Amino acid sequence: MPSFKNGIQTSPSANGPTAIRLVNGEWDDCQLSNRALLFGELVRRTEGVVKAYHSDLYHDAEWITENISGPTVFFWGIHESGTHLSMEPEATHPYCRSDFWRVEVRQDDRGWWIAEFTEL
Repeated sequence: MPSFKNGIQTSPSANGPTAIRLVNGEWDDCQLSNRALLFGELVRRTEGVVKAYHSDLYHDAEWITENISGPTVFFWGIHESGTHLSMEPEATHPYCRSDFWRVEVRQDDRGWWIAEFTEL
C-alpha cells in the first residue's frame, strides 16, 4: 500500500512522485476535483522543461475533461516545445523522448482515486 505525504507518493528515484492521491469517493461525486488535481500535477511536471507553447496545457485540460471519466490509462509527454497527450503511446512518444509517462487513473482498495505515473 503506497503512503502519501501531502497527497504525493514520492519515488526513491530523482524522477519525482510516482503517484498522486486524488479524492476519495464515487467518481460522479468527485470527478471535478479529480480532474483538477490531475491537471495540477501535469502543470507541476512541466516546470523547468516547457519553454514554448505553454498553451498546450489548455488543450491538455480540455482533453482531461473530455476523456477522463473514471478508470483510464493515457500517455503524456513533455518537451521544450510543449506537451502531447493521447490514449495511444505511438501518438505521443515521437515528440517526447525523454519526459514520457504512462498515466493510470484508478481507485485503490480504500476508495481513493490515484493517478500513477510510470516513466517510459
